[in-house]
Amino acid sequence: MASFSLSSLHGPTRPRFLSRPPGDRRSPRSRRRRTLFCRAAAEGAVMVWMKRDLRLDDHPRLAAAAEGRRAVVPVYVFDRRILSGFSDEMLELLLFALEDLRKVLKDQGSDLLICFGSAEDVILKLVNEVKATHVFVEDEVEYNLRRVVDTVKSSFSSVEFSWGDPNFVFWRTPFYDVENSKDLPASYNGFQKLKLSLSNPISSPSLPHLNMELDRGTLPSFDEVKKYLNVNLNEEDDTWSSLKEMSAEAILRKTRKGQAVEKTGIVNGIESFEVANDARWTLAKSVLHHRKEIW
Repeated sequence: MASFSLSSLHGPTRPRFLSRPPGDRRSPRSRRRRTLFCRAAAEGAVMVWMKRDLRLDDHPRLAAAAEGRRAVVPVYVFDRRILSGFSDEMLELLLFALEDLRKVLKDQGSDLLICFGSAEDVILKLVNEVKATHVFVEDEVEYNLRRVVDTVKSSFSSVEFSWGDPNFVFWRTPFYDVENSKDLPASYNGFQKLKLSLSNPISSPSLPHLNMELDRGTLPSFDEVKKYLNVNLNEEDDTWSSLKEMSAEAILRKTRKGQAVEKTGIVNGIESFEVANDARWTLAKSVLHHRKEIW
């Protein structure tokens, strides 16, 4: 049974308090799973975008998706923005976890789709192919991952879906039976006094058979992943210099040079419009690339 999770190598997710009606003996995870299912009650395919939660057991969104009589489409995207910070050891663990998870899913008649590219392009393409009504995704804590998730979600706003707009369903797996971390005491001693109980894990669900004509993708080798990441780095336009490879002094000098070219063009009269536009475009590309590198 697949139980590996890359998130365990990056620390726990943030907790939240859970209201419990009197006499309710269901575990917090069980109620959370039912809540997710209610949000995704409409008929239609459910896409489960997996990132570092590469497991079946104790997985609220998979358990919620399995409760409905709908197609469940698990997918993993090799996105450079997500993998750029991975060490070689992390990449090897990732491939091991993906291989194990895919095997377990195939034993159930399901599968794990393997895709390459920008997550927003891949997810949007698959949503259209399977007519997904919901996209289940883990609520991230790290800034970089949150930006990627926000980009994917915002890409849906400019597209019209004939079957209705797909809903993003965010979920968490807190260690403790808590709902809002802002309500926790500021000190660790105060936290200990609460004596919060640990959340009960969710059993591994059985997913329905994935009877769809989809490109399942091939799990790459370690060398293929490294080559993919290096190719993406080398495909960048040479005129878009990397912020990581430039000193602050070089960036400032380049910016001042562009401003001087623009000012000279204005003085020269006829050529001023073209020169100024070229300078603005050069600066705009530099700024956009710098932001891209920061993302």
